[in-house]
Amino acid sequence: SVLVVGTCEEIFGTMVRAVELILVVLLGACVSALQDGENEGNYVPRQVYLSLSQVSDEMQVTWYTADPTQESVVLFRLASDPQAPFRRQVGRSYPLNYGSGHIHSATMTGLVGNAEYEYRVGCDPAYFSGLNTFHTRSPGPEVRIVVFGDMGTPPRGNTRLFDVLEETEFRNPHSYPDMVFHLGDLMYPFGNQGMIMNWFDRMQNLGKSAPYMVAAGNRDEPPIIAERFNMPSRPTYSSAMGSWEGFYYSFTINSVAFICISTNFDKYDPGTPQYTWLEREIRNAKARMEDPNDDVTWIVLFGHTPLYSSSDGHNQGNAELREAIEHLLEPVTLCMWGDDHVYERSWPVMNDIPDTSSDASRFDERPAKPIHITAGTGGIDNDGWASDVEPRWSAVRFVDTGYIRIEADKETFSARFLSRDSLAERDSFEIHLDTFFTVHNTVLV
Repeated sequence: SVLVVGTCEEIFGTMVRAVELILVVLLGACVSALQDGENEGNYVPRQVYLSLSQVSDEMQVTWYTADPTQESVVLFRLASDPQAPFRRQVGRSYPLNYGSGHIHSATMTGLVGNAEYEYRVGCDPAYFSGLNTFHTRSPGPEVRIVVFGDMGTPPRGNTRLFDVLEETEFRNPHSYPDMVFHLGDLMYPFGNQGMIMNWFDRMQNLGKSAPYMVAAGNRDEPPIIAERFNMPSRPTYSSAMGSWEGFYYSFTINSVAFICISTNFDKYDPGTPQYTWLEREIRNAKARMEDPNDDVTWIVLFGHTPLYSSSDGHNQGNAELREAIEHLLEPVTLCMWGDDHVYERSWPVMNDIPDTSSDASRFDERPAKPIHITAGTGGIDNDGWASDVEPRWSAVRFVDTGYIRIEADKETFSARFLSRDSLAERDSFEIHLDTFFTVHNTVLV
């Protein structure tokens, strides 16, 4: 005998409803049912970018969604094994207090050195980003980074430098820079949420492929930096002070120990938390450089407001900052800043007294005083010069838009300024260490 359970149409309809029920259950693990006026696109990740932690085999990833999701997930695996299952890490999320939407972050752990990874972020199973790739740092001493400051976004400044970097420094996935560092004054939004969103959408083109690290500048609104950027140490809001604080942090890449200071939102005078921290960080990094068993050869310290500048953009350098911290920089070889919208490189200088030579482009031993570079050249309108007469400490200066490429290993350190529009190399210098010396160079950016 034959048991009849229904017509073909009825059976098919039952199967469709069962499949729909399964999908609803699965999607429920990620988002609640859409309410009137909601859009599924509100759960799709955007503004994806990477950042470094203080652990060498980790990579942090941060993204934005318009509406909250139940989970914040990153899936990642070695690109060389596309048949392997994705590893899955669950992160955290929180609503923005400054602006609307939600920020998500997760950390990829246990990464293999000198390898290409592919990853996507979002929420299981439907709302994920596209597949992105990044390359982990090599296990050797080599470091290559891109640095600039003061960009803006239309109608104040522009983001064309992102396009240029994508076509040059990011052309080959196997040779992405170890990071991009922005020396403050990111977007100049002055409260305009559309400009903020536009800048982050544009930054994603670089940030999804290499860590995008930032220093806080005077034109950066503290809640934007504190809420949207996932740096190794996160700022906190002080109810007692009525302000944000803690915009400084450190990390290491191979032969370079990096230190980022806060020149605009944290106090830096002797006795303050940042001063005590900076003194300790430089002392510890110097000890690592003098240890023959340690790979660290250089210190790079990022800041926004320069100690030395002859630009007419502000006050020709921050005299208070210089008085407070310059004496700590005796081990330092290179200082680099944003804020003034020009390019200027000093001779080795301390207390306004330069050490000049016949060649400003090559140093065959460690300079006895720090060199300073100002590079607020990311895209905002250019400044000029306070005087046609160059100060005696100024070695090279010009007005242009572009970026610095810094490369280092245990024996050499080089910095080159590349013009955004012509890609011409307009300035460069190299430092070569005598490998028989045990005291190595220190670099402050």
